[in-house]
Amino acid sequence: MADVMLQMGDFAFSVSSAQYQKLTRKRQYRWGKRERLLLRSRQQFLGTEADAITLDGVLYPKTTKDLGQISQMRLQGEKGEPFLLVSGNQKTGHFHGYWILESVMETNQHFLRDGTPLKMEFTLTISEYIDD
Repeated sequence: MADVMLQMGDFAFSVSSAQYQKLTRKRQYRWGKRERLLLRSRQQFLGTEADAITLDGVLYPKTTKDLGQISQMRLQGEKGEPFLLVSGNQKTGHFHGYWILESVMETNQHFLRDGTPLKMEFTLTISEYIDD
């Protein structure tokens, strides 16, 4: 599969099938406050939280001929185990370590008479798996 954008465990995002249009990565930094008598609180750096990535995408089932792609994303989460995240294909791509699927949100729009959506939007949230 030469057109793989991102491999999430068994699920691949690619230009010819499930394609995301937006990737947002977030890292939070933890700071604690230490109260002091008659002085302003002092702050202390406590470390970082696990990175989180949000993928926003659109599927057009009439052109991809596959209504099961979002269900396949959900199946990845229902395994209940961390997965390897690779950008590009697994032979030449970049390995990002292990991640977990936190949520899958789906919005269907513009329906045919039989209820088939012409447009399916999805938002996936994954976070870095920390196993010290």
